[in-house]
Amino acid sequence: MLSEYRQRFSEYHIAVMRDRCRVILGRQRRSEEAALFNENRDLFAPAVIDDLRCRLEATPADRQADHAGVRRLLAFAADGFVIDRLREIDAEIDRYPGEREAIDDLRRERLEKMRQAVGRLGWEGYAPMRAELRDTPLDQLAAIADSLQAKTMEAAERGLAWLLAHELGIGLAGSTSAEIERLERTRTGIAHFTAEWRLRRYADLLHSLGLRPDQQPGLEIHQLPADTELQDSLCLTVRSPGEVVLCHDASEGLWSERRFWRSVGTALSHVWTSASLPAEFRVVSAWGDRALEIAWGLLFEGLLDEPAWLAENHGYRDNGNLRRTLAVLSLISLRRQSALLLWELRLCAGGPGRSTSDYAELMSRASLVTVEPRGSLQLPRQPLLSADLIRAAAFAHHCREYLRSSHGLRWWESRRSRDFLIDLWNTGQRYTVEHLASAAGIGPLDYQWLAEDLTRAAAGK
Repeated sequence: MLSEYRQRFSEYHIAVMRDRCRVILGRQRRSEEAALFNENRDLFAPAVIDDLRCRLEATPADRQADHAGVRRLLAFAADGFVIDRLREIDAEIDRYPGEREAIDDLRRERLEKMRQAVGRLGWEGYAPMRAELRDTPLDQLAAIADSLQAKTMEAAERGLAWLLAHELGIGLAGSTSAEIERLERTRTGIAHFTAEWRLRRYADLLHSLGLRPDQQPGLEIHQLPADTELQDSLCLTVRSPGEVVLCHDASEGLWSERRFWRSVGTALSHVWTSASLPAEFRVVSAWGDRALEIAWGLLFEGLLDEPAWLAENHGYRDNGNLRRTLAVLSLISLRRQSALLLWELRLCAGGPGRSTSDYAELMSRASLVTVEPRGSLQLPRQPLLSADLIRAAAFAHHCREYLRSSHGLRWWESRRSRDFLIDLWNTGQRYTVEHLASAAGIGPLDYQWLAEDLTRAAAGK
């Protein structure tokens, strides 16, 4: 049964991702994802989930790969069951435009339906299910999130005040989340981040690492169609390895440049995933460790924080203010994701302190600007993604520091860096970011060091 289930799991993922790819690239007008889900609903049946759980319990913990593989398949099945129970109310919510208060009752009903679905599977809540099936230390991360908020408050306030004055000519008082969005889309140095040179810089990066395009079979690179709703670069992985699509947009500026390199890092990790791994360790999605996929993207986005890279590849020699800008935005993002994690855990638990005003206060304190309570009663369609973003930021930061200390400040020009990264990419989704950092010699993820390093950089030091 397990081998058959693994095969159908792989085929379903390939079909869904191929459908998404065709829609995004304009090769297909309508998505068939709902039909694909209906055709494969038996993959998420309670009896199947019970069988997978029995297999997990029967697999000795010392057979780590087997145990992790069954757990990954169980996560896929359990997520599918919950999604199935929420499809009707999600469709009803989607019929309402914007963030109208009229649908708050529907959002509360959705949270209750989620709790009922998870309870039907035997878990007390979505967060405990997520922690167990994805080996994610949510309780520990909640404590870390609280600590990050306290330790970075003063530095974030000073850094954001500088950035608002430097970029927008306004003060911190009275600023809103709209100003944060404007900062993220800053036009600073736009002449250095032109779209026409991105693929050339990508080819130069491969050459520096000693990678040749012909060593990357199955990687396609496409420019996003002008009429697509998506205007950010992204990586679409149909099969890893073998069918990876890197989509890039034609927009100018720092935002687009950051998204392009994030997509490059993700694509490279998928291209170099070992084909001999079981399907559950090659398929990257919500039931795997999303933090790992995000982290590889953040590592390569971090090239834009390297003085030598900016000077030589972008002609951006006086780049101190740009790097400080990136540090402030990263620090604010870390604070926002920490607050969002705490909020999502409250929603999942169903306890007190879940009003729209509580949300606005929590997120405003984290962002240091006024945040409206819109959408505060609805979990994202990918619940607890905030936890993965925090873990990904820590792993990427540690990995970059390891590469710099082991292979030089210009680590992207080192063949030893290439070999190190390929060795890690070969493992696909076999490990979580915590386990991979330990196994690779990067060390345990130190969130206090991450906060201190970002604090220094946000101060321009």
